[in-house]
Amino acid sequence: PFQPNIHLLNEYVIQPDTIRKGRLSWAVLHNLETLGLKCRTFVSHCWDEPFYEFLQALRDQYVDYARRAFWVCFVANPQSWGKAALDEMLQEYVPFWTAVAECSNVLIVRNRITHIYTRGWCVLELIAAVFHRRMITVVGSCSLHYVLDRDLGHGATCKEESDTEFVQQIVSDVVAEWGISLNELIKPIMDAESGATLHPGDFEHLFPAMTPRQRQAIQRKVYRSRQAYSQA
Repeated sequence: PFQPNIHLLNEYVIQPDTIRKGRLSWAVLHNLETLGLKCRTFVSHCWDEPFYEFLQALRDQYVDYARRAFWVCFVANPQSWGKAALDEMLQEYVPFWTAVAECSNVLIVRNRITHIYTRGWCVLELIAAVFHRRMITVVGSCSLHYVLDRDLGHGATCKEESDTEFVQQIVSDVVAEWGISLNELIKPIMDAESGATLHPGDFEHLFPAMTPRQRQAIQRKVYRSRQAYSQA
């Protein structure tokens, strides 16, 4: 049977709902008293996945999922805003990088339709999760098109060309500054059993320990790159 993906959910449910009611993000709109909720779990996923499979992945992992507050991009960001308006608001920070830093753990939802690390924001979110030393839980099935090659991650794209340029540049800068291999970060995620948890220490053998100066340099690269592309 046909299952709508996140693109269709956004077009036919989230955008119409938020346009009628002030163009807030869906999460803020439905939590007006608190202007959103404090989230502990950042969810990294791809919009190509069937929405009900995405929900099932959350249900399977958390018996109390209905009472949890997750940071999920399609409800956290105001989808009814135009790109120019979003860039004006977001030129000071990268929402995905910032949200990972604010959450205590990351849930990565793989799907059977699209390899999530062909998507630029997913690559940046994985780097952010490891950079901020967050515990990572992996759920969902791997894409049928899962192939590990040396360019995986570096050539990942976004819906908007300007976002693709930004993500590819910042990924390249961070990889060079940190001395990491994207393939070595991606492989444990794609090889993990659904429900497996990876701890910060599971990645430490993959790259040299960062100095405080390197951490500061990477943070500056992320935020300065976003401002540069937003103002271009």
